[in-house]
Amino acid sequence: MIRTAWQGLSPFVEHPRRMAALLAVVSVFVGLAEGGVLVIVVQTALAIAESGRSGLTRLPVVHVSLSSGQLLWIAAGLGLLSIVGHFFQARLKARVMSDVSANARSLAIDAFLGASWNRQAQDREGALQETMSSLVGRLSAMAGCLVLGTASVINLGAFLVLAAFVNPVAMSLVVLLGGVLSMVMRPLSRLTQRRSGEYIEINSRFVEEISRATSLAMDYRVFGVEDAASAELHGLIHQTARRQYVSRVSGSFYETLYRDLAALFLVTALAGMYLVKDVEVVSIGTVVVLIVRGLAYSTIVQIQFQTLNEEIPGLDAFQLRVGELGADVKEFGTTPISQIDSLEFDNVDYEYVSGLPALKSVSLRLEPGEVLGVVGPSGGGKSTFVQVLLRLRPPDHGNVMINGQPYECFDQGDWASLATLVPQEPRLMEASILDNISFLRPGISSERIEEAAEDAHVADDIRKLTNGFNTLLGARGLGLSGGQKQRVAIARALVGRPKLLV
Repeated sequence: MIRTAWQGLSPFVEHPRRMAALLAVVSVFVGLAEGGVLVIVVQTALAIAESGRSGLTRLPVVHVSLSSGQLLWIAAGLGLLSIVGHFFQARLKARVMSDVSANARSLAIDAFLGASWNRQAQDREGALQETMSSLVGRLSAMAGCLVLGTASVINLGAFLVLAAFVNPVAMSLVVLLGGVLSMVMRPLSRLTQRRSGEYIEINSRFVEEISRATSLAMDYRVFGVEDAASAELHGLIHQTARRQYVSRVSGSFYETLYRDLAALFLVTALAGMYLVKDVEVVSIGTVVVLIVRGLAYSTIVQIQFQTLNEEIPGLDAFQLRVGELGADVKEFGTTPISQIDSLEFDNVDYEYVSGLPALKSVSLRLEPGEVLGVVGPSGGGKSTFVQVLLRLRPPDHGNVMINGQPYECFDQGDWASLATLVPQEPRLMEASILDNISFLRPGISSERIEEAAEDAHVADDIRKLTNGFNTLLGARGLGLSGGQKQRVAIARALVGRPKLLV
């Protein structure tokens, strides 16, 4: 599981090997420092109780006898060093979590925007939002658990090395405890992972339905079906809550069960020492403290890796979605183009479903300055024709020729500067009107934007607004009428002086 998690998350971490090495060094340092504090405190406390402040205490590892005051100064120094080490562990954890979050989101958005239009159009509504929020959030949490769990394992390892020198009995008990409890808890761990995967699946569906409800809010109101829509969403909410409940019960019970079993193990260990005759007080005290602290480390490890176990289905779901997007990328050529002298459809076919053509043997030729209107019944292929024309859906058969060459061979950037679209339903950004017309294209002057608005017959309406072209629009173009939004979309299409306007 740990190896799977590291392999899955390492592509999202800057310099993963360097970060892992640094984490290992810091964690060894912290484990030894904290173990040293515990040993010194126990040894000093018992020495003071037996002989007072004047007595000397012999340290078990370095075999040096020091006064209680000297030992307490050393313990204080180790405690401060432990604090510094924990601070660096916290920084490493935060760095890895932020790297995973940022890089995973970058990968997801690049995969989505780089996928073909055919693949983008098939994506479930709200799937990208759910990937960028819920799944990436799970990846970030998974990274935090992995760092903390790995650090705790190394801390525990360093602690056990020190414990082996101080009291081999204590070390043996902690190791035995970890092995036994891991075997006992394994079935519950697998169950928790399965329940987590089921919750991820239903939660993804819930996010998609909420996104769909947002886009259909006006339709619900117009058709008076708010109650029916609410009933469907309430049903899905309860299903999601039920899956979450089952997943959380498994995870929470796993954590508390491990701690309870560990406590019972400690009781058994103490009972065994109680039955042994001639056990020194110092030995008993050292063993108890080492076992308790070792159990605490072991509990942290189990909790983090159990949480990691719950989050692994999120990594699988993320990799699946990004992989699906990345597997359907349409590559175009690099031939430059600066002018459209002719456009020709040569027996073009396109099918969404095999055997049911949306376009069949379409042929036409257009010259500069010509205007073509396409009419037909609903479902007749008009939208498909437009998408094929704009290279969103390259034809299954036949060719679309630009200047006598297949249009797939031309550079995508050049093509986008020559061909543009005014969609049936214009989509505007939450930005200024100026930014909505330039639409992320650098180098377009404000003068050219105003010229395009004049050509679209919307410039006068814009100038009447309080801030003119700098007026900020709300969600879905709030602040403009439906007709004004359409004309802003026309200005957006015209501002680049396209050669092909759809």
